[in-house]
Amino acid sequence: MKRPLAATAIALAMITSANAGCTDGPYSEEKENACNHGYETAAFEKICPGMTVGDTALRAKLDKKYRTNPKMKKYFNEYYDMVAAQNPDKLTGVMSLCFTTAAGAKWIKWDEAVKAQLVADEKEYSAEKEAARKARLEMFYGK
Repeated sequence: MKRPLAATAIALAMITSANAGCTDGPYSEEKENACNHGYETAAFEKICPGMTVGDTALRAKLDKKYRTNPKMKKYFNEYYDMVAAQNPDKLTGVMSLCFTTAAGAKWIKWDEAVKAQLVADEKEYSAEKEAARKARLEMFYGK
């Protein structure tokens, strides 16, 4: 499976407990796949607006393999819990998480109108942050 989800989630994993299952011990593709499915599932269920199940059979297969399988459940839950704990009000983080999920999960469909609105909201939010930063600089240092 692709490493981008795991790589993106590694940064998030640094804020989780030291006994993290996906990041401890030797590398295992099966373990990474369970972590990635947990990441994608939490993003779908808890964070990202406008996502639907595009392939129910594939999702059911992956859930059985990673979510309910006692051997893999620990790894699935680690990333599921990490993503589910993210603050959905942090627009930049949500956007990054949702785009990563949409790119990696073959069972998810993302409504294009919702995706476009999220991008527009992010641009507006970034412009407001930049204007506030410039105002602070002018207040302290003048024009």
